[in-house]
Amino acid sequence: MTVREYRQKQAGDKGPGLIRQVRGLLSQKSIGLDLGTHTTRLCLPEDGVVLSEPSAVAVNRLSGEVTRYGTAAIKLLGRTSAQEEAVRPIRKGAIVDYARTLALIQAFIRESCGSMLRPPRLLISVPASLNDAEKRYVLMAAEEAGAGGVYLMESVRAAALGAGLDIKAPFGRLVVDIGAEVTDVAVLSLGGIVVSGTLDVAGRAFDEALMGYVRSRHKALIGELRAEEVKIRIGSVREGNTPEDLKRISVNGRSVETGLPVTVPLSPAELKSAFDGPVQAIGRQILRVIEKTPPELLPNIHRGGITLTGGGSQLDGLAERLSRITGLSCTVAEHPEDCTAEGLLRTLPYLDDMVEGMLVSDFVHRRTGRYNT
Repeated sequence: MTVREYRQKQAGDKGPGLIRQVRGLLSQKSIGLDLGTHTTRLCLPEDGVVLSEPSAVAVNRLSGEVTRYGTAAIKLLGRTSAQEEAVRPIRKGAIVDYARTLALIQAFIRESCGSMLRPPRLLISVPASLNDAEKRYVLMAAEEAGAGGVYLMESVRAAALGAGLDIKAPFGRLVVDIGAEVTDVAVLSLGGIVVSGTLDVAGRAFDEALMGYVRSRHKALIGELRAEEVKIRIGSVREGNTPEDLKRISVNGRSVETGLPVTVPLSPAELKSAFDGPVQAIGRQILRVIEKTPPELLPNIHRGGITLTGGGSQLDGLAERLSRITGLSCTVAEHPEDCTAEGLLRTLPYLDDMVEGMLVSDFVHRRTGRYNT
């Protein structure tokens, strides 16, 4: 849902009474923010996920001012002009452009939540691999964006909750959260992460593999957005021959040799070989985490198998391939791209009590000017 769609829905709904409106203005909102490399999702306790837009901004080349954000900005990616260029201010789950990330957070909160007299509290998901400095960067950006309190939660923990797993039980749960640029693998038990590992191979690695294949095999260049579109339409890593392998689509690109426009025919069968590298890398990371898992939890993992979350887990045949590599059953969660936001949503009602437990407790920041470690 885009900001525009959400605001139109709000306008179409019957408004609450005056007292309820005043209470809404005076109360302190709690907001869940899944600040992803590819997509940002924002959720509210009373409305669920109210925003899902690309984590991108467009800036004026001369002034550096942010001119567009979200869906409007991503349309300019790869189509930069003399006046504007589109950028992704978050890479591998970490902020790489502070000012533009700040503008992105401010815009999404303003458009989704409307007027607020009290600064909202933010619960933000972050990769488990972020170091202390990168976590502070997120905290500082959220505070400067106007938050009245900031909490961080590991993305893989939130994804496990959003997938409906009981991570507080004394059993081992193996979760693989495949995002845009980062794959988090974790074993969770008793509400915490027992062992985890992070890999810089995720959804975008498949896009890059496709771009590399088209360049080497067909001597043509295609852009990032086009590669992602092709992956979604015909991408597959399913083993063996299937009727779907006979599909062919034409992709427009630019010839490496002449620099002129060229049309490239592609089929799912071709993409399987191109995608094999990222699949094997993710499989090896899962095996590394399993090797570090305490023996007491291994029987639980063997029975429960692997739960896949994140948008990257939706690639056709990926669950089957990872199951073959690891020897464990592998299931894709329902609506995997929304699992992290759903996990944040389920945690928001407990912010008042949260210092330890499901939340990341090594960085809990309130507007006191101090970062607790």
